[in-house]
Amino acid sequence: MVATTSPGAQNETMTGSAADQTALLRYATPISTFGEGTIDVYLQGNDGRVYSKQYINGSWQPSGTAFWNLGGIVTSNIGAVSRSFGHTDLFARGIDFDIYNQTRNNTDPYGSPQSCLCWDPMNGTALSGPEVAFSESNSFDVFQYGWDGILYDIPWRESSASSTLTRGNWSWLGEYDGLTNDWLNFTPSVVSWGVGHYDFFGVRSSDHALYHRAFNEGAGWSVDFGRLGGYCTSRPAAVSVASGRLDVFVRGGDARVWHTSYYAGDTKGWSDFESLGNITILGEPHAIRYLSNGISVFVCNQMDHAVWHAVYDGKVWTEWVSLGGDFGAPPKAISKSPGQLDVFAVGRKGELMWRNWEEDRGAWQPLSEWVNLGTAT
Repeated sequence: MVATTSPGAQNETMTGSAADQTALLRYATPISTFGEGTIDVYLQGNDGRVYSKQYINGSWQPSGTAFWNLGGIVTSNIGAVSRSFGHTDLFARGIDFDIYNQTRNNTDPYGSPQSCLCWDPMNGTALSGPEVAFSESNSFDVFQYGWDGILYDIPWRESSASSTLTRGNWSWLGEYDGLTNDWLNFTPSVVSWGVGHYDFFGVRSSDHALYHRAFNEGAGWSVDFGRLGGYCTSRPAAVSVASGRLDVFVRGGDARVWHTSYYAGDTKGWSDFESLGNITILGEPHAIRYLSNGISVFVCNQMDHAVWHAVYDGKVWTEWVSLGGDFGAPPKAISKSPGQLDVFAVGRKGELMWRNWEEDRGAWQPLSEWVNLGTAT
């Protein structure tokens, strides 16, 4: 079964009555801590604790179906960032709704992670899970919606020439546009297209529209949140494949995938929302940069619960292709090396499933099924 996309359909409007897809849907968080060819995957286990696996030297550690237990009891998906080689910072919301941090310094990529399972509170009561974004080496920012419905940011910056980071204080990124603080409790979406630049995307409960706000080092945040419109029922998925270019994907009120884009210098500003075909999805779409200026989008099909995939090569969209499987939550992907894609999804019983695309073979591996990497519990 292959669904055909229809980008740029100007006779369609982004309306509907589909239910919001909340942040309670569990997904894996893949990053590369030890450079090209490696993957670290983090997820909330069936018991609420944080677990991890590592792909290095062509195999999964600690074993094919085992996980490292990183402790904690969390109530959100995991935010993760690798600020430098071998350093990882993890963030998640605890049972007391505070955001907690665990810093890992795995100087030996082939050994077991450090034994410390400490999670440090960050003293901020969160309505949402955390979003981690970085725009330059060895520094990053953490974003969350506070219990008051306001967007907050806390910076982590180098304190000196050493690699030691200093955590700042939560900054209020409240409204200046006269609107109430009514963000839906999806995890914030933040992306960077260059050093010292962030772009935030969120959805309000009052109108379900997509909103945007930009940050530039030196100038600070733009005065207000710009309304981009649409009717959104999931967390936005934002990706940047070039300086000054932004692409945003979201589940619409009709449960289909919708897309809008921005090119710096284009006098037209943000494009109209376009539908990417008749496929309906569970949870949020996921988009990553692939090869030079391409975009790969992954979704969980609402009809068959399989993972589906479409690619934009810089000019046209491919058709949606099913990768199979049986899931109830959105997939997440990473490109660990040029010409490779690794996609992860959490099964109905909490099992972590994995497939890999190899450009030189022109096929997904394995050819016909997902690899079960075990159940985190």
